[in-house]
Amino acid sequence: MRATIRFGWARLLAAPNASKGISYMLISALSGASMNATVRYLSAELPPFEIVFFRNFFSVLALSPLLFRYGVGVLKVSRPGLMSLRVVFDLVGMLMFFVALSLTPLAQAVAIHFSTPLFVTVLALVVLGERIRLRRIMGLLIGFVGTWVILRPGIVDVEAGPTLALVSSLIWGATIIVIKVLGRTESSASQTMIMALAATPLAFLVALPSWVMPTPTQLGWLALIGALGALGHWTVAQAMKLTEATLAAPFDFTRLLWAAVIGYAAFGEVPEGWTWLGAFMIIGSVTYIAYRESQRPAADASPRRDVGA
Repeated sequence: MRATIRFGWARLLAAPNASKGISYMLISALSGASMNATVRYLSAELPPFEIVFFRNFFSVLALSPLLFRYGVGVLKVSRPGLMSLRVVFDLVGMLMFFVALSLTPLAQAVAIHFSTPLFVTVLALVVLGERIRLRRIMGLLIGFVGTWVILRPGIVDVEAGPTLALVSSLIWGATIIVIKVLGRTESSASQTMIMALAATPLAFLVALPSWVMPTPTQLGWLALIGALGALGHWTVAQAMKLTEATLAAPFDFTRLLWAAVIGYAAFGEVPEGWTWLGAFMIIGSVTYIAYRESQRPAADASPRRDVGA
Protein backbone atom coordinates (compact mmCIF):
# COMPACT_ATOMS: atom_id res chain seq x y z
CA MET A 1 0.00 0.00 0.00
CA ARG A 2 2.74 2.41 0.87
CA ALA A 3 4.41 1.76 -2.46
CA THR A 4 1.26 2.79 -4.31
CA ILE A 5 1.05 6.17 -2.57
CA ARG A 6 4.73 6.95 -2.43
CA PHE A 7 4.64 9.39 -5.31
CA GLY A 8 2.07 11.55 -7.05
CA TRP A 9 -1.18 13.00 -5.83
CA ALA A 10 -2.24 9.81 -4.05
CA ARG A 11 0.68 10.31 -1.72
CA LEU A 12 -0.20 13.98 -1.26
CA LEU A 13 -3.86 13.21 -0.51
CA ALA A 14 -2.76 10.68 2.09
CA ALA A 15 -0.89 13.38 4.04
CA PRO A 16 -2.43 14.21 7.47
CA ASN A 17 -3.31 17.86 6.70
CA ALA A 18 -4.25 17.47 3.03
CA SER A 19 -7.96 18.12 3.56
CA LYS A 20 -7.25 21.23 5.63
CA GLY A 21 -4.88 22.57 3.00
CA ILE A 22 -7.45 22.02 0.27
CA SER A 23 -10.10 23.74 2.40
CA TYR A 24 -7.90 26.81 2.82
CA MET A 25 -7.28 26.93 -0.95
CA LEU A 26 -11.03 26.73 -1.63
CA ILE A 27 -11.58 29.65 0.76
CA SER A 28 -8.85 31.57 -1.03
CA ALA A 29 -10.55 30.96 -4.38
CA LEU A 30 -13.88 32.23 -3.05
CA SER A 31 -12.33 35.30 -1.45
CA GLY A 32 -10.41 36.07 -4.65
CA ALA A 33 -13.51 35.78 -6.84
CA SER A 34 -15.45 37.94 -4.38
CA MET A 35 -12.72 40.58 -4.37
CA ASN A 36 -12.63 40.65 -8.18
CA ALA A 37 -16.40 41.01 -8.29
CA THR A 38 -16.28 43.89 -5.80
CA VAL A 39 -13.59 45.59 -7.90
CA ARG A 40 -15.77 45.21 -10.99
CA TYR A 41 -18.78 46.64 -9.15
CA LEU A 42 -16.90 49.66 -7.78
CA SER A 43 -15.16 50.37 -11.07
CA ALA A 44 -18.46 51.72 -12.38
CA GLU A 45 -18.24 54.44 -9.71
CA LEU A 46 -14.52 54.90 -9.00
CA PRO A 47 -11.43 54.86 -11.24
CA PRO A 48 -9.68 51.46 -11.16
CA PHE A 49 -6.36 53.10 -10.24
CA GLU A 50 -7.98 54.55 -7.13
CA ILE A 51 -9.33 51.12 -6.22
CA VAL A 52 -5.78 49.77 -6.48
CA PHE A 53 -4.61 52.42 -4.02
CA PHE A 54 -7.25 51.54 -1.44
CA ARG A 55 -6.62 47.83 -2.00
CA ASN A 56 -3.02 48.39 -0.93
CA PHE A 57 -3.88 50.91 1.79
CA PHE A 58 -6.26 48.58 3.58
CA SER A 59 -3.80 45.72 3.08
CA VAL A 60 -1.22 47.75 5.01
CA LEU A 61 -3.70 48.09 7.86
CA ALA A 62 -4.41 44.36 7.76
CA LEU A 63 -0.69 43.53 7.72
CA SER A 64 0.34 46.06 10.39
CA PRO A 65 0.49 43.36 13.10
CA LEU A 66 3.60 42.07 11.28
CA LEU A 67 5.46 45.21 12.38
CA PHE A 68 4.51 44.58 15.99
CA ARG A 69 5.50 40.94 15.76
CA TYR A 70 8.80 41.27 13.89
CA GLY A 71 9.70 44.92 14.50
CA VAL A 72 11.19 47.31 11.95
CA GLY A 73 13.77 44.66 11.12
CA VAL A 74 11.16 43.09 8.87
CA LEU A 75 11.70 46.04 6.50
CA LYS A 76 15.39 45.29 5.98
CA VAL A 77 16.33 43.35 2.86
CA SER A 78 19.67 42.32 1.44
CA ARG A 79 18.61 42.78 -2.19
CA PRO A 80 16.80 46.15 -2.38
CA GLY A 81 17.09 46.40 -6.17
CA LEU A 82 15.35 43.09 -6.74
CA MET A 83 12.77 43.96 -4.09
CA SER A 84 12.06 47.22 -5.91
CA LEU A 85 11.56 45.27 -9.13
CA ARG A 86 9.08 43.03 -7.34
CA VAL A 87 7.12 46.08 -6.12
CA VAL A 88 6.97 47.57 -9.63
CA PHE A 89 5.94 44.29 -11.27
CA ASP A 90 3.29 43.57 -8.65
CA LEU A 91 1.81 47.07 -8.80
CA VAL A 92 1.75 47.24 -12.62
CA GLY A 93 0.17 43.78 -12.80
CA MET A 94 -2.49 44.78 -10.28
CA LEU A 95 -3.22 48.06 -12.09
CA MET A 96 -3.65 46.25 -15.41
CA PHE A 97 -5.84 43.52 -13.96
CA PHE A 98 -8.13 45.95 -12.11
CA VAL A 99 -8.58 47.95 -15.31
CA ALA A 100 -9.27 44.67 -17.12
CA LEU A 101 -11.94 43.80 -14.55
CA SER A 102 -13.69 47.09 -15.29
CA LEU A 103 -13.82 46.26 -19.01
CA THR A 104 -14.19 42.47 -19.17
CA PRO A 105 -16.84 39.96 -18.03
CA LEU A 106 -15.76 38.58 -14.67
CA ALA A 107 -15.44 34.91 -15.67
CA GLN A 108 -13.48 35.77 -18.82
CA ALA A 109 -10.98 37.91 -16.91
CA VAL A 110 -10.47 35.16 -14.32
CA ALA A 111 -10.10 32.50 -17.03
CA ILE A 112 -7.39 34.51 -18.78
CA HIS A 113 -5.65 35.08 -15.44
CA PHE A 114 -5.24 31.32 -15.07
CA SER A 115 -2.55 31.53 -17.75
CA THR A 116 -0.16 32.95 -15.13
CA PRO A 117 1.35 29.53 -14.21
CA LEU A 118 2.08 28.94 -17.90
CA PHE A 119 4.11 32.14 -18.04
CA VAL A 120 5.85 31.16 -14.80
CA THR A 121 7.00 27.90 -16.36
CA VAL A 122 8.30 29.62 -19.50
CA LEU A 123 10.07 32.35 -17.51
CA ALA A 124 11.61 29.77 -15.16
CA LEU A 125 13.04 28.10 -18.25
CA VAL A 126 14.41 31.36 -19.69
CA VAL A 127 15.43 33.27 -16.56
CA LEU A 128 16.33 30.58 -14.03
CA GLY A 129 17.69 28.04 -16.47
CA GLU A 130 15.33 25.33 -15.27
CA ARG A 131 14.88 22.41 -17.62
CA ILE A 132 11.71 21.17 -19.21
CA ARG A 133 10.87 18.00 -21.11
CA LEU A 134 8.54 17.05 -23.93
CA ARG A 135 5.38 16.24 -22.00
CA ARG A 136 5.45 19.51 -20.11
CA ILE A 137 6.12 21.36 -23.37
CA MET A 138 2.96 19.74 -24.78
CA GLY A 139 1.07 20.80 -21.65
CA LEU A 140 2.26 24.38 -22.11
CA LEU A 141 1.21 24.40 -25.76
CA ILE A 142 -2.29 23.20 -24.86
CA GLY A 143 -2.56 25.89 -22.19
CA PHE A 144 -1.55 28.67 -24.55
CA VAL A 145 -3.93 27.33 -27.21
CA GLY A 146 -6.63 27.59 -24.52
CA THR A 147 -5.71 31.24 -24.05
CA TRP A 148 -5.99 31.74 -27.81
CA VAL A 149 -9.42 30.07 -27.76
CA ILE A 150 -10.65 32.60 -25.19
CA LEU A 151 -9.25 35.61 -27.08
CA ARG A 152 -9.50 34.26 -30.67
CA PRO A 153 -7.26 36.94 -32.21
CA GLY A 154 -7.70 37.22 -35.96
CA ILE A 155 -11.23 35.80 -35.70
CA VAL A 156 -12.82 38.40 -33.44
CA ASP A 157 -11.57 41.81 -32.40
CA VAL A 158 -9.49 41.50 -29.24
CA GLU A 159 -10.63 44.29 -26.94
CA ALA A 160 -8.53 46.20 -24.42
CA GLY A 161 -9.89 44.42 -21.33
CA PRO A 162 -8.90 40.84 -22.26
CA THR A 163 -5.58 42.10 -23.60
CA LEU A 164 -4.80 43.82 -20.30
CA ALA A 165 -5.81 40.67 -18.40
CA LEU A 166 -3.35 38.62 -20.48
CA VAL A 167 -0.50 41.11 -20.09
CA SER A 168 -1.14 41.29 -16.34
CA SER A 169 -0.82 37.49 -16.21
CA LEU A 170 2.57 37.74 -17.91
CA ILE A 171 3.69 40.41 -15.45
CA TRP A 172 2.47 38.38 -12.48
CA GLY A 173 4.36 35.42 -13.86
CA ALA A 174 7.49 37.57 -13.83
CA THR A 175 6.63 38.66 -10.28
CA ILE A 176 6.49 35.05 -9.12
CA ILE A 177 9.94 34.43 -10.59
CA VAL A 178 11.29 37.46 -8.72
CA ILE A 179 9.60 36.26 -5.52
CA LYS A 180 11.20 32.85 -6.00
CA VAL A 181 14.66 34.41 -6.30
CA LEU A 182 14.05 36.75 -3.35
CA GLY A 183 12.92 33.78 -1.28
CA ARG A 184 16.53 32.58 -1.18
CA THR A 185 17.54 35.54 1.01
CA GLU A 186 14.37 37.32 2.20
CA SER A 187 11.53 36.17 4.45
CA SER A 188 7.92 36.04 3.30
CA ALA A 189 7.02 38.55 6.03
CA SER A 190 9.59 41.04 4.71
CA GLN A 191 8.44 40.68 1.12
CA THR A 192 4.76 41.02 1.99
CA MET A 193 5.14 44.02 4.28
CA ILE A 194 7.55 45.93 2.05
CA MET A 195 5.36 45.28 -0.97
CA ALA A 196 2.30 46.75 0.75
CA LEU A 197 4.13 49.74 2.19
CA ALA A 198 5.90 50.64 -1.05
CA ALA A 199 2.96 50.03 -3.38
CA THR A 200 0.53 52.22 -1.41
CA PRO A 201 2.17 55.65 -2.05
CA LEU A 202 3.04 54.67 -5.62
CA ALA A 203 -0.56 53.69 -6.29
CA PHE A 204 -1.73 56.98 -4.75
CA LEU A 205 0.44 58.97 -7.17
CA VAL A 206 -0.98 57.03 -10.13
CA ALA A 207 -4.56 57.49 -8.89
CA LEU A 208 -4.26 61.19 -8.04
CA PRO A 209 -4.94 62.67 -11.53
CA SER A 210 -8.35 60.95 -11.74
CA TRP A 211 -9.19 61.01 -8.02
CA VAL A 212 -12.84 60.83 -7.00
CA MET A 213 -13.67 61.29 -3.32
CA PRO A 214 -15.31 58.03 -2.19
CA THR A 215 -18.54 58.06 -0.21
CA PRO A 216 -18.75 56.29 3.17
CA THR A 217 -20.51 53.37 1.47
CA GLN A 218 -17.80 53.14 -1.16
CA LEU A 219 -15.16 53.23 1.56
CA GLY A 220 -16.88 50.23 3.10
CA TRP A 221 -16.64 48.35 -0.20
CA LEU A 222 -13.00 49.39 -0.57
CA ALA A 223 -12.25 48.11 2.93
CA LEU A 224 -13.91 44.84 1.96
CA ILE A 225 -11.60 44.58 -1.06
CA GLY A 226 -8.60 45.02 1.22
CA ALA A 227 -9.93 42.48 3.71
CA LEU A 228 -10.70 39.92 1.01
CA GLY A 229 -7.26 40.43 -0.48
CA ALA A 230 -5.60 39.90 2.90
CA LEU A 231 -7.77 36.83 3.53
CA GLY A 232 -6.77 35.40 0.16
CA HIS A 233 -3.06 35.86 0.89
CA TRP A 234 -3.38 34.32 4.36
CA THR A 235 -5.41 31.30 3.26
CA VAL A 236 -2.99 30.58 0.40
CA ALA A 237 -0.08 30.75 2.87
CA GLN A 238 -1.93 28.37 5.19
CA ALA A 239 -2.73 25.97 2.35
CA MET A 240 0.92 25.87 1.28
CA LYS A 241 1.98 25.39 4.90
CA LEU A 242 -0.34 22.43 5.45
CA THR A 243 0.12 20.60 2.16
CA GLU A 244 2.25 20.65 -0.96
CA ALA A 245 1.65 23.22 -3.69
CA THR A 246 1.12 20.56 -6.37
CA LEU A 247 -1.95 19.34 -4.48
CA ALA A 248 -3.38 22.65 -3.27
CA ALA A 249 -2.85 24.83 -6.35
CA PRO A 250 -5.32 23.09 -8.72
CA PHE A 251 -8.17 23.82 -6.31
CA ASP A 252 -7.64 27.52 -6.98
CA PHE A 253 -9.42 26.86 -10.28
CA THR A 254 -12.75 26.81 -8.42
CA ARG A 255 -12.29 30.58 -8.61
CA LEU A 256 -13.69 30.36 -12.15
CA LEU A 257 -16.89 28.68 -10.96
CA TRP A 258 -17.38 31.34 -8.28
CA ALA A 259 -16.65 34.07 -10.84
CA ALA A 260 -19.27 32.63 -13.19
CA VAL A 261 -21.88 32.39 -10.43
CA ILE A 262 -21.18 35.85 -9.02
CA GLY A 263 -20.90 37.38 -12.50
CA TYR A 264 -24.32 36.02 -13.43
CA ALA A 265 -25.99 36.94 -10.11
CA ALA A 266 -24.49 40.43 -9.79
CA PHE A 267 -24.00 41.57 -13.38
CA GLY A 268 -26.14 39.27 -15.51
CA GLU A 269 -23.05 37.96 -17.31
CA VAL A 270 -23.23 34.58 -19.01
CA PRO A 271 -19.77 33.29 -20.02
CA GLU A 272 -19.39 32.32 -23.68
CA GLY A 273 -18.82 28.72 -24.60
CA TRP A 274 -15.39 29.74 -25.95
CA THR A 275 -14.49 31.07 -22.50
CA TRP A 276 -15.38 27.75 -20.86
CA LEU A 277 -13.55 25.73 -23.51
CA GLY A 278 -10.40 27.81 -23.31
CA ALA A 279 -10.52 27.91 -19.51
CA PHE A 280 -10.76 24.13 -19.22
CA MET A 281 -7.85 23.75 -21.65
CA ILE A 282 -5.76 26.07 -19.47
CA ILE A 283 -6.90 24.35 -16.27
CA GLY A 284 -6.15 20.92 -17.73
CA SER A 285 -2.74 22.09 -18.87
CA VAL A 286 -1.76 23.63 -15.54
CA THR A 287 -3.13 20.65 -13.61
CA TYR A 288 -1.14 18.24 -15.78
CA ILE A 289 2.02 20.29 -15.30
CA ALA A 290 1.43 20.22 -11.53
CA TYR A 291 0.92 16.46 -11.71
CA ARG A 292 4.17 15.98 -13.62
CA GLU A 293 5.91 18.11 -11.01
CA SER A 294 4.54 15.87 -8.24
CA GLN A 295 5.85 12.84 -10.14
CA ARG A 296 9.31 14.27 -10.75
CA PRO A 297 11.08 12.79 -7.68
CA ALA A 298 9.99 9.34 -8.80
CA ALA A 299 11.07 9.86 -12.38
CA ASP A 300 14.33 11.61 -11.71
CA ALA A 301 16.28 11.15 -8.52
CA SER A 302 19.26 13.08 -9.80
CA PRO A 303 20.06 16.50 -8.35
CA ARG A 304 19.50 18.39 -11.63
CA ARG A 305 17.08 21.32 -11.58
CA ASP A 306 14.50 19.93 -13.97
CA VAL A 307 11.04 21.43 -14.19
CA GLY A 308 9.28 18.12 -14.32
CA ALA A 309 9.41 15.45 -16.98
